[in-house]
Amino acid sequence: MVAGQLGGQAKVEGVAGTWKDLTENVNLMAANLTEQVKQIAKVAIAVNNSSEGLITESKHMRAAAEQTSAQAANVSSAAEQVSTNTQSVATGVEEMTASIKEIARNASDAARVATEAVKTAEVTNDSIAKRCR
Repeated sequence: MVAGQLGGQAKVEGVAGTWKDLTENVNLMAANLTEQVKQIAKVAIAVNNSSEGLITESKHMRAAAEQTSAQAANVSSAAEQVSTNTQSVATGVEEMTASIKEIARNASDAARVATEAVKTAEVTNDSIAKRCR
């Protein structure tokens, strides 16, 4: 027998009959067990290789997620800036509209005053013309 070695076989000299059959059966079971352990080892190696690949992919995905998160933060910041700018423009438009309305009122008042001045001047001219005759 070979102790501690995978695939070891029992070697018994000079046995026959039942002992020989038992030895052969033990050796067959050892061979079957050795094959099963080898298959398990292959599966374990394949699982290990797959897990290494998954770890690598996980790292790539994490890096991509971090990059996407940074881009989302930039987009959010830009959207906030656009919102602020839009509010500023809206406020500016409101102020400009108010200024235009005030200018229109002032122009209307000026036109009214000018019309009254013209009427007054006409009345004054008529009065002067009557006195001068």
